[in-house]
Amino acid sequence: MLNRVDIANAFGSGSAAAEVDADRLAPLLEEGEAVQAAAASAEGIEHTTDDRTTTIEPGDGSHAYAVATNRRIFFLLGGEPESPELTYQLASVTRAEMHDRLLSTTLQIRTADESVQFTPVDTDRAGALASYVSTVGGAWADLEETLAGAREAMEAARETIESGGDPTGEIQRAQMRLSKAHHCATHDDAVPTELMEAEIEPVETELGYLEVISRTERVEALLEEVREARESGEYDAVFEAADEATDLIEKARGELEESDYLWGTVDDLEDDLGEAVADLFDEAESACHAGLRTDDPTEAVAAWEDALDRYRAALTADDPGALGPGPEALRFQLAWVVGNLIDALVVAAEECERAGDDLGEDHDDSADRYEAARDWLRRAHRLAEEHPHSSGAPLEEVIERVEEKFELAQWQWGGAD
Repeated sequence: MLNRVDIANAFGSGSAAAEVDADRLAPLLEEGEAVQAAAASAEGIEHTTDDRTTTIEPGDGSHAYAVATNRRIFFLLGGEPESPELTYQLASVTRAEMHDRLLSTTLQIRTADESVQFTPVDTDRAGALASYVSTVGGAWADLEETLAGAREAMEAARETIESGGDPTGEIQRAQMRLSKAHHCATHDDAVPTELMEAEIEPVETELGYLEVISRTERVEALLEEVREARESGEYDAVFEAADEATDLIEKARGELEESDYLWGTVDDLEDDLGEAVADLFDEAESACHAGLRTDDPTEAVAAWEDALDRYRAALTADDPGALGPGPEALRFQLAWVVGNLIDALVVAAEECERAGDDLGEDHDDSADRYEAARDWLRRAHRLAEEHPHSSGAPLEEVIERVEEKFELAQWQWGGAD
């Protein structure tokens, strides 16, 4: 930032130049804005708009000035520096350059539809101002264009969310724009990084909210998937959806500030997810109790198989234990359920075998009973092989015995025909 001496030197020498100093310029500046370059002219300011040129003349013994800050450029008269004749945002400047003429050199500042020029007292100072405005103005213009692109992508993401779609693509585009915006704010030592970052910050905050909202919308959809999959018995799908929802909730928490109003929403979704998965474990426990209580072997098998499906899905989830018992507890419970299921299958097989024996080999239905007994035993055998930790007597001999009874009964029934 230029101090009073720098300002005076920039504007030339003599009492007229000293009329404008840093203190008198202060009322023109916004927060964080600082004078970076200045040039003085003993002649007037030529302002051209729509092919019409107006000359703004300084008073007798006074000067006209161009003052560039890290955000804007002013053109003012030395007698009234608190009231600029012309003010432009640096981002609006399309060209800043020096022009050598026959008898003088002029400074020209152009925007999309206006131009300003004057003849500086000190061409070196004016050249430095033109260079600064060109570099920093270009950075501001790039920043504004990039932030506008980010906002456009964010608006598209909002519309996608409102229509129930997936806004991931739009959010990624906004993130890429913001990454480019940070480059605009840091790629050159001359650019006012702090001021530019202050422009980026609210857009980033808004995008953060949008990402959280997007994730909460997705979590709500996943919660419905969890409930539907639980009701249809697709327990692997339950934990697949629950794992994704847990990850989204964790990411949402990482993007929230302490004062964010979305904390309550995220907390509620996490509670809902926990309850939905807890219901699955409650139902698994209820199935275990049903298997222990019933005297009907078929009902016992169905109950233990239901419990097995639930615990097995929980254990094979991407993050077992994230929303329920830990892996060790799940493995212990699974082994207990498998053991009970094998026992229930064997009991069901024994009941069918006895029914076949009671009917006798010559009865039409005895083969069906022995076949059912064999199938129960084969299922029990497969489970025992899949879970070698489970307890239970070897079943090969029992299966062989029932298989022989089935074949004999089948032969006897065929012979009767």
